Amino acid sequence: MRPPPPPLNLVTNIIWHIHFTDNMRKILIIPLVLLSIQCTNKSRIISSNKVKSIVITLDTTTEHLVLAKIEIRNKDSLKQIIEKINECESEPIKFYPTHRLKVTYEDGQEKMILCSGSSLKFDGLTYRLKDSIRDIVGY
Repeated sequence: MRPPPPPLNLVTNIIWHIHFTDNMRKILIIPLVLLSIQCTNKSRIISSNKVKSIVITLDTTTEHLVLAKIEIRNKDSLKQIIEKINECESEPIKFYPTHRLKVTYEDGQEKMILCSGSSLKFDGLTYRLKDSIRDIVGY
């Protein structure tokens, strides 16, 4: 009798101890792993807790152009923008950013989000937005 594997989580641990054949275990564990991967892709990009402001800047290829920055501090507006951004889905996309969103938290931490049309890049990963960034931020 072989020793049991280290417990991955409660569900796989229970399945391991039920007297199934190895093939039956694989059939049960693979969908559980795929389900857990799908659930982790739904994680929030921006934590809505304690967001102090979002500064929106338009990117341009013109040198020496002074760009207007819009700073949003209104809690309702911040909440609405964050909810729309967090509805995005992970997707490999190549794009050139037209908008930069700098999210500032109350503790001073800052995060930069690059956007173009309905594409978004955050922490090296790209996402597809449900709406255009212009529609989301109104700029």
